[in-house]
Amino acid sequence: MGEGPRRAHGTTASKTDKPSPKTDPNRDSLRRPALPIALAPYLGEVKTRLMAERLVSEGWLVKSWFFPRELGGVDNPENIAYITPRAAKARAALIQRLVHLLERDVIDRMDVQVDYKGLSIIPSRIRFKA
Repeated sequence: MGEGPRRAHGTTASKTDKPSPKTDPNRDSLRRPALPIALAPYLGEVKTRLMAERLVSEGWLVKSWFFPRELGGVDNPENIAYITPRAAKARAALIQRLVHLLERDVIDRMDVQVDYKGLSIIPSRIRFKA
């Protein structure tokens, strides 16, 4: 019976056959190095500034301000917010739009409303109302 190794679909494969990129279990390791997967922290349990600052140093959060300094917000502890990098990017785009509207005298007042989940100090939503 001198058959070579069998494939799942029933045809014989020679020793020189290479696995298909779709079936090769090592295909990802050929493209990028193996890195440990870090699990994102649950932000609902961040209840102190010390915890938030640690997450800032690890890159999970960004220190920001509720009322933007670019629009006259002050740099005091009550105005400090800790948000995700994704939220910081969206916030930056919104601030650019608001600055543009202020320069054109389209808006003259702005309120910031913040929502939280539980006892967390990380906002679940920040709304800017102009």
